Amino acid sequence: MNDRDSIRRKNFGEMSLEEIEKLSEMKIRRFFDNHTDQESVRSKLIQKWPLIVSLRNTPVKKSNKPLSYKKLAMIVKKELQLEKLAPSTIQKLWHELELKHETKQEK
Repeated sequence: MNDRDSIRRKNFGEMSLEEIEKLSEMKIRRFFDNHTDQESVRSKLIQKWPLIVSLRNTPVKKSNKPLSYKKLAMIVKKELQLEKLAPSTIQKLWHELELKHETKQEK
């Protein structure tokens, strides 16, 4: 956390070239760490996709609407034991996989 805070606050204005290089390397490392986390979450979601589809298609008690992405994310987060899972991640993957699949079936 201290490294992340120092990266965010640093200004290149009065730094030497070596300090700028170290700071740039830290920023690159942080970027790839975040990107790797997203890919691992995506692969875990794809592995459990049948569960996600069945949960999403199950109607909620009061209405016949499908389960919201927010509630779905909370359930899947507990199931996969993930630290963080945004509902938008599931929504993007849903649109990518399911809506394309539906479009192919209609043709």
